Amino acid sequence: MADLKDLFTSYLASISELSSFQQKAWNRFCDEYVLKKEDEELFFNNKVLASEKKLSSFDMSMVRLGCDYLVFVDGFFQKHLSSFPECLEIYEEKEAKEIYSHFAINHQKERWREHLFPLYWLQFLFSKAKIWIRVPGKIRLQKPIQMIHIFTQENAWVFPSMQIIAGKESSISFFSTIIGGKTSYVSSIIDFFLEEASKVRYISSQEGGFQDEMVVASVKKEAQLEVKSWNEESNFHRKHYHVFLEGEKGSFHLLEGWKAAQIDKLEVFSCVDHRAPMTISKLLTKGIVTEKSSSSFKGDIWIRSNANLSESSQLNHNLILDEGKATTSPQLRVFVDEVKAVHGSTIAQMEEEELFYLETRGISKEESRILFVEGFLKEITDGFFI
Repeated sequence: MADLKDLFTSYLASISELSSFQQKAWNRFCDEYVLKKEDEELFFNNKVLASEKKLSSFDMSMVRLGCDYLVFVDGFFQKHLSSFPECLEIYEEKEAKEIYSHFAINHQKERWREHLFPLYWLQFLFSKAKIWIRVPGKIRLQKPIQMIHIFTQENAWVFPSMQIIAGKESSISFFSTIIGGKTSYVSSIIDFFLEEASKVRYISSQEGGFQDEMVVASVKKEAQLEVKSWNEESNFHRKHYHVFLEGEKGSFHLLEGWKAAQIDKLEVFSCVDHRAPMTISKLLTKGIVTEKSSSSFKGDIWIRSNANLSESSQLNHNLILDEGKATTSPQLRVFVDEVKAVHGSTIAQMEEEELFYLETRGISKEESRILFVEGFLKEITDGFFI
């Protein structure tokens, strides 16, 4: 198996000279990333870095009725194709760092101190398309924002990256639509920063392709972050959540569901860190694995010594069909007494007795399987869409 340096030689060659910070990021990635055989096979073989491409138009039927929208092509924001309210501030990273220089410096230092998934550090090397989105304080957007990701380059490595800032007492909803990219590897990062009493809702779905998706969030006093995610028939999908509840009564709610088939592989990692009193986290993840697919869930909840009166719930349920495989590992780390914290997981198979019962009521075996699956996923699919 090749080592990391060999695998990334062509990517590093595309950068004329690494800055001191890029070199630190590269070193940290190499120190922390554990290379697996499937990484070499799925992500790096015959992949090139996606280049910027401008489209003059796109299929408007992709836009959902009643939504504003942001268009991205191979990870690069297309302002001329997008439609969004004037109050929404959107900047490319270089301009954003000049406008929000104090915040950018401090935020970068804070992220550097955290133990994040190592692929996070690659964005500092290869992402050429990061944008910043800010909702000013007290602005409550009524229309959801649809993020339309269009992939045109085959066998490419794409690095979409966004910093989303919700100002004090603001409110916004995002949801993503992905078009194309079945043979590309998409490594995306969304970094949320929720100021006091703000509300952010983010919905994502993925069908097919190879993807690493990371959601990182800082949630301040009385702010609310809600994430809903669905994945179906991806070749490989790895999802990471790193959420820091940093203000009193801040909250994070997650609904995550998946249906894996054939040789799909899905991995979900979550880490929620309660760092202030009366913070709330509720995580429900449910997955179905069929045929020879596999899924894994690993959850980590930290409730720090100063996070008294906090509440946390972390549940993971799996339904195995055919030869599918699932592993699950929810964990709680509690350092204070006055909290409410629960966690649990199940791995179950469809029982023949239950199918037989439905057959005795005149329902065919195939219809019974469908009803069983729909019932199992109902908590996730109900209210999934905006």
